[in-house]
Amino acid sequence: MIKKLVATAAFACAAFALPATGHAAESENVIIKYTADDAIFKQLSKEDNVYLNEEQQFISLPKQKLADTAIQQAIKRGSVTYIEADYKRQASNLQEHLKMWDAVDLGLPKFTSSLRPKKETVVAVVDTGVDYAHPALKDYVLEGYDFVQDDADPMDEQGHGTHVAGITLRGANYQGIKILPVRVLDEQGAGTDSHIASGIYYAVDNGATVINMSLGGQGLSQTQRDAVLYALERNVSVVVAAGNESEEIYNKYPASERDVLTIGASAKKKALTDFSNFGVEMDLVAPGQNIYSTMPRNLDRMDGKRDGYTAMDGTSMASPFVAGIVGLIRSSYPELSYEEVELLLKSQAKRPANNDFDVNAGFGHVQLQNFTTDKQVFLLNTTYLNEGADAIQVGSYGYSEGTIEVIAGGKSLGSQEITKNGMLEFALETPKQQEIAVTAILKDKAGNVLDKATRTTPIRTKDVVLNVKNEKNENAEITVATLYGVKDDELEQLSMFIETNTKTGDIAFSTATYDEYDALYISAVADNAMYARKVNAQETVTLNAEQLNKISMKNTLFNYPKEKRFEKLYEVMPPIHVPTAVIDGHAMSSLLPINFLENPTVYVDSGNYDFSFIDMGKYHAFLTMSDVDTAKTKTIDFRNTGILTRIHVDTSQYMSHPLLQLHFEPVKVGHQPLKIGVPVDAIQPTYITRGTYDMYLHSYFMGMPVMSDAVKNVRVVNNRTLYFISGEQTTHEFGR
Repeated sequence: MIKKLVATAAFACAAFALPATGHAAESENVIIKYTADDAIFKQLSKEDNVYLNEEQQFISLPKQKLADTAIQQAIKRGSVTYIEADYKRQASNLQEHLKMWDAVDLGLPKFTSSLRPKKETVVAVVDTGVDYAHPALKDYVLEGYDFVQDDADPMDEQGHGTHVAGITLRGANYQGIKILPVRVLDEQGAGTDSHIASGIYYAVDNGATVINMSLGGQGLSQTQRDAVLYALERNVSVVVAAGNESEEIYNKYPASERDVLTIGASAKKKALTDFSNFGVEMDLVAPGQNIYSTMPRNLDRMDGKRDGYTAMDGTSMASPFVAGIVGLIRSSYPELSYEEVELLLKSQAKRPANNDFDVNAGFGHVQLQNFTTDKQVFLLNTTYLNEGADAIQVGSYGYSEGTIEVIAGGKSLGSQEITKNGMLEFALETPKQQEIAVTAILKDKAGNVLDKATRTTPIRTKDVVLNVKNEKNENAEITVATLYGVKDDELEQLSMFIETNTKTGDIAFSTATYDEYDALYISAVADNAMYARKVNAQETVTLNAEQLNKISMKNTLFNYPKEKRFEKLYEVMPPIHVPTAVIDGHAMSSLLPINFLENPTVYVDSGNYDFSFIDMGKYHAFLTMSDVDTAKTKTIDFRNTGILTRIHVDTSQYMSHPLLQLHFEPVKVGHQPLKIGVPVDAIQPTYITRGTYDMYLHSYFMGMPVMSDAVKNVRVVNNRTLYFISGEQTTHEFGR
């Protein structure tokens, strides 16, 4: 069973793939390195299509010649040191890139040859850093900053940012732009909102006109949003990747930010790749599969060539194409604002069939063959509305005068005069309904209609509103809240809110199909307490600390002695406590862990819960206390979990790759995985409470969760080894 996972922090948006490079034809020749005492290779040099370097003792010849008897005998004699493919290589600056499918698909050859840069535009690559010594990049990279190590050396230790930087230059065809490297993601491709926000501020304050962010994660971040708005207010174009989970963009940041350019990924013969995210927040689509670009040579392990170039998949690859294109436009037309460039790209994109907007393609696929700034644009830019106070955005370009009127749901929102190119906003109170008809009308001074745009716009309604109060009867800081629905006795996650910097006040959940479910449930973590409750649609749910039960924990594996040798352990991986509520037979986890160092206490709503502890520090362990009635129980003693069982996880059948990590997680049958788990260790076992589990092996690539293999209904009574083989399992007991 394969399941895709959702990142709950900021990760580089590259899909897990080991694609062919696609930049050159398959090699027809092989290179044979031979020893000095074999004369057969000198004789072969007289044949066609053979090259001999006699001094260095290697020969290139057609690969079919390997079957010749003379060569086979030389191999048997030990005269051959190694044999490898004789690949054709690109020039180090990738100038031949305009012949590649992605450049042709975008129309880069004609576009880049028609523009004349008037100034250099700085494009900030906010990512894992950039290999500024790479031969294809060194002449284009400025001095930058590393917010991970807090120094002025943004060298890429992961590879993602270098690949993105190369694509950015390809989008501009190496003209009119310079790369500002800003390292905010570590060697695993992960980073914090504080580092990302700091990187955005740094980029703006150090001259960036364009910022590319091929990163993102689940949940909104006000800290990061403040930085993005800081950039937009200073006329900086912000281009971001849509993400690679094949999910809606909603509640993923920064992709869900309205005023950035959110880019999805297309393939050679496909409008949208299977991995690309989608939704009403999508702006444009660009090539994002099998994209050839730069890679630090010491990290170039994907195609086996180790030449500093490779192909990768992901919306991370689509976004920098657009960032480079925007950079070249703004260097050629420095008078244009970020809004004007956005309107020009959207109006000239290849639109979805019979529609001006599509949730899979946004305003269309970027097309530049006939790009021009000499045109008129009228565009209804708003693609969704939120219930309550909101605004409709309408863009115009190339009109020196005129008025715009907006009608929503048959009601006029008024008219505004055009004073410059860009966006105008029309405020409204959005009604509680699934969608609304919106029409924007452009008129000249005499009142004649020049253009009109109409769209049926979806509305995100506030179906269930959650408010949590702490012990002081103040709004609690909510870190995660989830709305579930039950249909045909199956629990489904309908909507999830993750606030990486916490949120106080109301959280509204929208589900247009709530009436199709037999029951609705909500769970939340606020102020280090978990709440879970059955709710009704159209209900405002207020959870108050006075309603909670205090549960004290004793004798967990995490209560290490207060010794100096454990100090670093606490810093690296504090103990993790994950309560799971079981209501009406349906298990709902807190989804985010709650951390404690010793004597943990948790405040929970009344009900039957499972309590779990996860140790990824000194020990690898999962402890579970099941079906605890929190209304009657005040203390949980984990000595009562019974005998612990050792599990060894065998992953020898999995591909070994330096950027691939595996994490093991046992989950009680019927519960959802938390998608964290413990690192797989060939020597160290994992201790778990006896019982029946669904076993998960989570795969992470460059720090980003990619997929899970699940082995269902494994009964754990004795110590055993668990073999994972592409979702299948066999077990072997090795003791009692």
